[in-house]
Amino acid sequence: DIALYGSLAGLASLSREKVKKDLIDNSAFGKYLDHMSECGRLLRSFYAAKYSEFLAHLDNVLSLAALDVVLGPHVSKLKAVIRENIVVLYTQPFVSSNLESMAKALRFDSAEALEELLVGLIERKLIHARIDGTSGYLVKYVANPRDTALETIGRMSQTLSIQSELMLARIKFLEEETVKSKR
Repeated sequence: DIALYGSLAGLASLSREKVKKDLIDNSAFGKYLDHMSECGRLLRSFYAAKYSEFLAHLDNVLSLAALDVVLGPHVSKLKAVIRENIVVLYTQPFVSSNLESMAKALRFDSAEALEELLVGLIERKLIHARIDGTSGYLVKYVANPRDTALETIGRMSQTLSIQSELMLARIKFLEEETVKSKR
């Protein structure tokens, strides 16, 4: 049970690196994974970004979790959260992704079902992209270096202005203190 609970909770809430460090490479948790090898395969395929293999293992593990008295009622929610994480991770290395091929790779019933999920992820700002409906692509927003530089300069200017005002106030305070002490 510990391997099952820990694996599913980790997949729902941890980054890929944390899954590797806290679950796969953790010798204490590894003892539990040895008793439930399907969870070990699930975590390793997640870390290796083998999404199709991962989703097959996820279905097997979730079918076991559905039989659990505690996890059973939460299986659909866990699956939805884990699937969202997979979609976010899948899109990270790409500037644009074809929705049809993405739907096949992530085992969605249709590109429309994937598009619906992507819209929710974009609205929640988990993916910074737009969906090009005419070409059927997810296109990431690429930050313009000029805009980024201007924003940085604006923040630096505000910080400098505040620091300058504080320094002037301190100088005035020190001048008043020296005038009072001479009297």
